[in-house]
Amino acid sequence: MLTAIGSGDDPGESLTELARAVAHATGFRTVSVRLAQGAELAVVAGVGDGAVTFVAPMRSATGQPIGELAVDGTPNDEQRQLLEIVAAQLGLALGHRQGARDQRTQETLRLAFDHAPVGMSLVSLDPVRSGRIVKGNAALAQMFGYEPEELVGRHISELLVSGTEVPILAAAAAGTIETYRSECRCIKQDGTFFWALLQATVLPVPENGPALLLGQLVDITARKENERELSYRAAHDPLTGLVNRTAVCARLEEVIASSRHDDHPGAVLFCDLDHFKQVNDQHGHLIGDEVLATVARRIAATVRRSDTVGRYGGDEFLVVVPEISFDQAQDMADRLVRAIDEPIIVGGATCRVGASVGVVVLSDFGSANQVLAQADEAMYGAKRVADERYLVRHLRKNQ
Repeated sequence: MLTAIGSGDDPGESLTELARAVAHATGFRTVSVRLAQGAELAVVAGVGDGAVTFVAPMRSATGQPIGELAVDGTPNDEQRQLLEIVAAQLGLALGHRQGARDQRTQETLRLAFDHAPVGMSLVSLDPVRSGRIVKGNAALAQMFGYEPEELVGRHISELLVSGTEVPILAAAAAGTIETYRSECRCIKQDGTFFWALLQATVLPVPENGPALLLGQLVDITARKENERELSYRAAHDPLTGLVNRTAVCARLEEVIASSRHDDHPGAVLFCDLDHFKQVNDQHGHLIGDEVLATVARRIAATVRRSDTVGRYGGDEFLVVVPEISFDQAQDMADRLVRAIDEPIIVGGATCRVGASVGVVVLSDFGSANQVLAQADEAMYGAKRVADERYLVRHLRKNQ
């Protein structure tokens, strides 16, 4: 009977037969087998439903409590001896079964850890060795350019960009988290970087066992690059490479707010090309596109690094300038006009375009729409005057 219980089959039926045999041999009406399930005991088999008053403990070969054999009465010495013998043998049998099952489980977990397609690590939370890798799998080693055994003993700060490990270890040590999830930059052995999704889980601490953190890393570099590419495309004009209308207007809002807060006036320059339609009509749109791209490069080369150049639409460009005086804005407009005036040679054709520039120097007041309306009006004012290539205005309250 006990051999059958110790086998790989479900022991429930065998335990019930054992309870009946014990009841027959001892004369008790109620005999139950109760096994430990976490911190509780649960009846898994038995006969009768009376209240138990005596229990014989069951222990594994290592002395680990497994459960108890319970009866509904007070046994005499002979009955007590029989119950204790059965409980002892039953504990050994069930302990062997549990040990075999635990061993199979541990082997399954080991194989899952070692051969997981994502990076896996066990990290010590011991105060002396906190943050040091106890074990890493092949996928983790490949991610970082190490052999698996070379990872053992390394501190996770050697693999993660400085500071990433601090909130993980601090929260784990304080017991304030069970699972931590974050995107982070990682450092390979050769010094190059990659992006990874990190999930770290604090493992339950076994009796007399080490405190460990289970880390999982998934390389998300390709996804981050795609996101960066999509973000770039959303904010840039594909023809000229300049920021697009939405982005340059957002920058204008920032400069307006900064000018209002810091009392350092900024400016916006609204550039509209002259004679561009003739270029398109005479040479075609492909040449026209090259002319636009060349003009964009010339504008970007003329302004300061802190300035933002954007394509507003068609043959119109905006330059958003933080912290500039009236005279400096006038000088910048003059340089832009001169740079755009230079001949542009594309595909053997010499093209000439000019620019009319409306400049608005920001003061304490005005929204982006007000600023753009004033700059547009100044630009058309410059077009209307034959000798004027640019027109500079202050934007003040009530304008």
